[in-house]
Amino acid sequence: MTKIYLAGKITQNDWRGAFFEHPWDLRDARPDECDPLYTKVGHEYTGPFFISCDHGCYHGNSTHALTGPGCQSENGYHRNDILMKCLNWINRADIVFAWIDSTDCYGTLAEIGYAYAHNKHIWIAFSDKLFNYKLGTQPDLPENHDMWFVSQMADDERLDVINKPYQIYEIWSFQHKLLSEDCDIHG
Repeated sequence: MTKIYLAGKITQNDWRGAFFEHPWDLRDARPDECDPLYTKVGHEYTGPFFISCDHGCYHGNSTHALTGPGCQSENGYHRNDILMKCLNWINRADIVFAWIDSTDCYGTLAEIGYAYAHNKHIWIAFSDKLFNYKLGTQPDLPENHDMWFVSQMADDERLDVINKPYQIYEIWSFQHKLLSEDCDIHG
């Protein structure tokens, strides 16, 4: 079974919900306390897992959706705990899919670097709003974009002109034939 980590900024009504049949399953999932979660194409989701109260209390700058002055503050984690959880979730993954829709995604960039150092497959999708994309032009990444360094770590990268990260993930999943349980992605 292929396992995937979905790197990217965590927001209220998070983009990761589109990857699941029932997005609310992701909201309060705890990997040590529940059955595995699977994406619509059958990959096991390894993380990140985050606190969600639907108020957005944990979805602010520097919170990683696990710390902060949220309404459930007794459930918050310390920053070192969050770091170790995320690194462990990446360690469990075969693929790290990263959605980059802003240049201040510092945690995401660190996660990509960590995944690269640990020989994970890396797929990076960029939002068109980062590159002044004009409708009707070829949707390719500019040669001299600010994310060129992290792009070099990716097995696949793409400018997403429709801003739906799940659709790119689904296309790549089929292109890489990762849908069957007996598929060897390292071969």
